[in-house]
Amino acid sequence: MAYSSSGVNFQAKAHEININAYSYWIILAIWLFSLFWNINKAYHIDDTAHLEIAQWIASNPLHPMSGLLSWERDIEPIYQTNQPHLYFYLMAFWAKLFGWHEVSMHALMSLFVLWAIVEFYKLAKIVTPNSALLSTSLLGLSPGFVVGQNSMVDIPLLAIWMCFFRILIEPEINDFRRYALSALLCSVAVLIKYTSLVLIPGLFFHLILYKRYNYLFFVLVPLMTLLAWSLFNIYDYGGIHLLGRKTGSVYWRKYVYRSFEWIVALGTISPFALFFFFARYKEAPALFVRYIWMLALLICCASPVLMCLSLFVTLPEDVINRVFICSFFITGIGLLSMITVDIVNQVITWKLSYQKLLLLYWLSSGFIFIILLAPFMATRHVLLVIPPVLLLLFSWGDNLKFPRTALAVIFTSIFVTSLVAAADSWYADIYRKYATLIRDNLPGQAGIWYTGHWGWQWYAAQAGMMQLSATRDHPAVGDFIVTPDNVSSSKFPKNLELTLEKTINIQRNHRYQNFASIDFYSSHGLTPSLSYSIHDMETFSIWKVVRN
Repeated sequence: MAYSSSGVNFQAKAHEININAYSYWIILAIWLFSLFWNINKAYHIDDTAHLEIAQWIASNPLHPMSGLLSWERDIEPIYQTNQPHLYFYLMAFWAKLFGWHEVSMHALMSLFVLWAIVEFYKLAKIVTPNSALLSTSLLGLSPGFVVGQNSMVDIPLLAIWMCFFRILIEPEINDFRRYALSALLCSVAVLIKYTSLVLIPGLFFHLILYKRYNYLFFVLVPLMTLLAWSLFNIYDYGGIHLLGRKTGSVYWRKYVYRSFEWIVALGTISPFALFFFFARYKEAPALFVRYIWMLALLICCASPVLMCLSLFVTLPEDVINRVFICSFFITGIGLLSMITVDIVNQVITWKLSYQKLLLLYWLSSGFIFIILLAPFMATRHVLLVIPPVLLLLFSWGDNLKFPRTALAVIFTSIFVTSLVAAADSWYADIYRKYATLIRDNLPGQAGIWYTGHWGWQWYAAQAGMMQLSATRDHPAVGDFIVTPDNVSSSKFPKNLELTLEKTINIQRNHRYQNFASIDFYSSHGLTPSLSYSIHDMETFSIWKVVRN
């Protein structure tokens, strides 16, 4: 009998090992999918600001914010930027070893991508063990996770946040280690991005909820870290960076608009909503409710269907963008409605667990911070709350058995993400390609100046152009100034007479390129976070100085 029992246990253990091995092969495939789209992608959007700050840190590690950076307006001190610098220190150290080129920096990012995928799988195994692999796939294949990585800090931050919350709810860990590691992760997170300030109340909330009052002193660790960082700021440039952070004007309409933008961004990066809308449709007890979820499912389907159709025919730009914003908004509202209804039902029936309370705090605090304090809306800001959204949705039905639907949703996610990633990579590569082409086709003896930011700023400087400041520089007669229309907000120096020598229009020659847009990184008002356009992507204007 003992031998038989031992044999059964051995077989069960072997089966468990096989499942784990299979899961990690899937995780590896998700990571490679992300790596494929990003490993040699041109520097894009805020990458240049991060790279230039990291370059300054490499030479001035004790004065990270005392350097100068031209970004958005004109040359200004680095301390006027919005983020703390821990990740930029890591970039500087990494570049000392492997260089500043794209493959190097994206390889660094890929380590955090892998950490984030594995960390979410571990978290899901605790919260929703039966759907851990599916939920991990839906996160790792979403456009918000894959497309917006670049060299920005949101993926590293996501990995740290997930590790923080996973340790808090991990059952097999002693309290001292739990709170020591959580406090350390919280400290690291706040030095990467100030959005992580919401983790400090989260740590306190967990301690009070579980009545671990003797460990309350761990809350002091991230607070002392912020104090040390602020004192370092005073030593560095004479101010406190956290207190000088720009948040924009305060008025109630702004928060209404920002909430709308946040919901649209949530719907944009959540093609997995199709799975849950279908599940609600199948599981709804009342016919009227089934009709509601069927309608939501059809509206949610509109965006991927139109994206597929647009690869074969040219669609009217204004119509498709209106459909997009409606589809994404309904998708976001539908996801939040499912979570809200489930939470309310569990509160009424006294079945709401501490675990779900913590996930709800993660979701709500991430929403509130972005709405109140973020200077603009971007899909990467919403990415931080996708893990609790998925976990709360799957906790409603951890045993949902719709394998064909799940497979269809996974392929839909791959299609949407690949389309957006291909368009975004083409968009980023425009500046890498044309900076060199433009410089090589202008007279070698002439001074070549440029205005504009984002990836263009990096590649124009790499091509040997000089950045033009309206207040400090005085181009000579015969010099040239190159301005890309989409990324140039700088003004020319006064009393400068110019003649337009040439314009270069970058057209969208393939239909997938119609989805290249800045809106994925910064959307406003009734503009969808993923927009469609058939107009020229960029126009380079080349000016010649004829009198100064």
